[in-house]
Amino acid sequence: MRKVSLLLASMVAVLIPAFGQGPAARKIDNEFLHQQFGPEFTLVQEIGAVFGDLNGDGVEDVVIAARCKNPLLDQA
Repeated sequence: MRKVSLLLASMVAVLIPAFGQGPAARKIDNEFLHQQFGPEFTLVQEIGAVFGDLNGDGVEDVVIAARCKNPLLDQA
């Protein structure tokens, strides 16, 4: 009985922090794009951002539709 109680207490201690986390801030705008990718990118307002775990790693991913002033940035 003691082992079961100890196992239950351990599971609760591990799971409480996971449930205590709130949803991540989901503000995707041009300022966010400029910070992450540079000033040449602008958000396509007609298409909203899509959130989800796309690759199954347990971390939420985001898909953002954006336009770029120069699509060949690394080309001379």
